[in-house]
Amino acid sequence: MKWNLVEVSKETDHRFLNFYVLHYEVGDAARERAYTYFLASRREKGDLLCETADFSRPDGVIMLLYFDDPVKGRQVVLTKQFRPALKTFVYSLPAGLMDPSDASIEETARREAKEEVGAELGEVKLLIPPSPTSEGLSDELDCFVSAEVTSWSENKLEDFEDISRKLVTLDELEAMLSDKALVFPLPLRCLCLYILEIQFAYEDFSVRQTVEKMAYHRYSVFPCIDRDGKYVRSISEGDILYHIRNKNVASFVEFEDIPLSDVPTARDYLSVNANATMDDLIHMIVNQNYVPVVDDKGIFIGIVTRKAVLGYLLSRQDPSSSAD
Repeated sequence: MKWNLVEVSKETDHRFLNFYVLHYEVGDAARERAYTYFLASRREKGDLLCETADFSRPDGVIMLLYFDDPVKGRQVVLTKQFRPALKTFVYSLPAGLMDPSDASIEETARREAKEEVGAELGEVKLLIPPSPTSEGLSDELDCFVSAEVTSWSENKLEDFEDISRKLVTLDELEAMLSDKALVFPLPLRCLCLYILEIQFAYEDFSVRQTVEKMAYHRYSVFPCIDRDGKYVRSISEGDILYHIRNKNVASFVEFEDIPLSDVPTARDYLSVNANATMDDLIHMIVNQNYVPVVDDKGIFIGIVTRKAVLGYLLSRQDPSSSAD
């Protein structure tokens, strides 16, 4: 079908959000029909996405902020905010709208982090570019950034902004997501579940904790990190089995007394920086079935599997070059 936008009617004139009617002519080989669609938007007429097709500038910036506490380790910054549309408090990530005068996403992130949760930020990294959030209802674009909180100050809320910050460890975050009494936005829930799915073992785990985690997630090799979040090494089922045999362990209960840090590894799983090229990954994946990914400070971010690299290469293969 061919979609031709004929006219846009602005039905309301409110400060932050307005209602529009989109008038389309929709045609196929048989006939052409009129079609109306209803849209809520923060944008003004003439700047709607259906008119500009410009996806480069977001309406809002959502921030995945983390703070390295000397005692509790790495914590994620959440907000607890009353949302009148739901008549309840919602747990979310710090976020804010991009002002027309903002020159960059980073400028928005730094201002909104300070205003909402009193956070001063280090390097701001773009995780997800401007993307539609509820395309069946609105043309709003949001993006995700990440940054480390380097220091704290007082937040500066506007009238009727009922927002407080909450710092949680990943274990606490997982427990909160399982609590049906707490409300989380869908994008945040999806992002957090993805983060929690990135499995690893702390170096100060016991062998029993590690074995149970490996068995539950069906991993044969696990990344190991320290309490600062830095990647240390990777440990395999074979490494643990050889160590148990050499220790003459009689029962599974005794695994609790063996620290994971005592288990030697037979091979090194080298890591790459998050800015590594695909060529770097291809050369490394030949010798190891996954590659740990770290940031500039050595903080563990996740892994890239051999399967993922092979899938990428196959997706880029020229079909005409493949054998029959």
